[in-house]
Amino acid sequence: MIYIIIEENINPTTDYYIVPLLKNKNLNFIRLTHKELSNFVFSERVRLLIVRYLTGEVLRWIKKSVDIIDKIYYFMDDDLFDLKVLKDLPLRYAFKIFNKAWKFKNWLTTNTQIFVSNDYLAEKYQKFNPIVLPPYPTHIEEKDLLLSPEAQRTLVFYHATASHKVEFVWLRNLLNELQSEKLFFEIVVDQRTAKMYKPIKNLYLVHSMKWTEYLTFSSLKYRHIGLAPLFDNLFNKARSYVKFYNIMRSGAVGIYSEYFPLAKSIKELQAGIVLPMEIKAWKSAILELADNHEKRKELFEGAKNLLYHLKEKTLEDYKKINI
Repeated sequence: MIYIIIEENINPTTDYYIVPLLKNKNLNFIRLTHKELSNFVFSERVRLLIVRYLTGEVLRWIKKSVDIIDKIYYFMDDDLFDLKVLKDLPLRYAFKIFNKAWKFKNWLTTNTQIFVSNDYLAEKYQKFNPIVLPPYPTHIEEKDLLLSPEAQRTLVFYHATASHKVEFVWLRNLLNELQSEKLFFEIVVDQRTAKMYKPIKNLYLVHSMKWTEYLTFSSLKYRHIGLAPLFDNLFNKARSYVKFYNIMRSGAVGIYSEYFPLAKSIKELQAGIVLPMEIKAWKSAILELADNHEKRKELFEGAKNLLYHLKEKTLEDYKKINI
């Protein structure tokens, strides 16, 4: 049996969730994008894993190929089945979710085994009998878990997608409060959102990039403090904690919102700083960490311990999953 991963493009969801599971089970698999799928010919029976998005063309291929398909799985790591949650997202991103996920909800919930990324989604969609599949810390080797070296100026960064609409506005106000401090800032952002940050000094604006490029970029060890602001809204309730892994890969320590899905564990294991979404509190924490390399070392060790724990927990969860 061969497993076919169907994805829109090479993406972090597949790398964090699907590939580690299949490798752990020693299963043979092929990754195909939506465009590649239609030209691929299979000589044996297959099992399909649809990652996040679907299109009419892909669905037509599936229906046409039903004789060789043994089983279909569908995975989502955001809440893609509820129109109410889209109000907190940029219009373009909301439309994408509507057009490539929600529109196919009835077919997916009838014809596939649903996998979700966390307990919140599992409880919300319990009538579909979903299976929780946590993220594995992929692309983070133990030899690479190194704290970034000290520098004359501390670099504070925020790497996010356009889905963090309200967080980007809040962050601009935070950076305005830090303009008189000896800090550098780095933000990965789309071109539309970047416009609001042009007046900010000592800021490197990095345009959004493909996942494979981001992996190389985020592995460079020159960053010191990673930010993970998050507001309490419907879409954010379903988010995963992969940003914790991205901050670790950069050799930095994180400051996390109290609404971050891993906040309780981060606080208990002293694996970062957890704060309410108050600008004054975040400003104070950034300045304290910027001047205290020893504190950053302590937090980074705590983050490594949490990462190891999450890795082992995920491997244990794999044992309960039949695929």
